[in-house]
Amino acid sequence: MSTIWHTPFRKDFLILLIISILLASAFSSGLAWIADRYFGQAINGLMGDYGQYDLFMQVRSETLSESRAELDRLISDYLPGTTVKIGPSLVGKTAIFLSLPDELRRRDIFEGLDAILARVPGWSGLSLLIEPRLTISAVHGGAQEMLLGRMADWEEVRFAFRRGGNIEVVLQNPTAQKAVSERAQQVIK
Repeated sequence: MSTIWHTPFRKDFLILLIISILLASAFSSGLAWIADRYFGQAINGLMGDYGQYDLFMQVRSETLSESRAELDRLISDYLPGTTVKIGPSLVGKTAIFLSLPDELRRRDIFEGLDAILARVPGWSGLSLLIEPRLTISAVHGGAQEMLLGRMADWEEVRFAFRRGGNIEVVLQNPTAQKAVSERAQQVIK
């Protein structure tokens, strides 16, 4: 048995092994690329591209028709130009994605969204999807207004608004996150 490895067979075996490994790797990479493209397109079809939607809202599925009618009325009254996409229904909740027009992407609108959209029958909550965004957590109430006032003048900041005990900072550019975060920490100190 050991004499077989001292013949040209050993060389042929090693070449065949290397070629097999390379072909299997190439096949696996191609298969992974195809799966990534397929699932990426499926997710984009459900949730949209990065930055396409500003808000994610959930309503109870059994109230969807009433919810949609009231949502359309609220949009025409308070958020004209907003586009709505009904997403998938899971566990009795239906996802609704909202995209606000540029002229409504400002502090006063975002601070009042919960009050407006909570009127939708079956409303189950609202999440922010707007990007690029930085969240500054647990800012004391007195410091919030001071920080919001200063940030309004920063060129990297598109707008900032209060949401609970946090300040949400919508940026002009995703690369500005670190600089804005450091600058905000300096102001808070």
